[in-house]
Amino acid sequence: MRKERQHVLRDLAEAKNRSFRERIAGHTLSAVTLHEPGTALTGNYLKVALAREREPNAIVGLRIGGVTRLGLASRG
Repeated sequence: MRKERQHVLRDLAEAKNRSFRERIAGHTLSAVTLHEPGTALTGNYLKVALAREREPNAIVGLRIGGVTRLGLASRG
């Protein structure tokens, strides 16, 4: 019974997180580029896959094009 509740809660959390990320698509967010090539982190800690590589530790405005499995994807 406990494992079932954990599974239901985990699924609910994943669905809510994905819904939140989908609502962000089309918006422009401020993010800091990471040392990990092709990634950035938004102010609310969402990981963004960059459309093109950028210099690490730069604050950039990113137009969000869509949702990835674990985060967001930028447009151009």
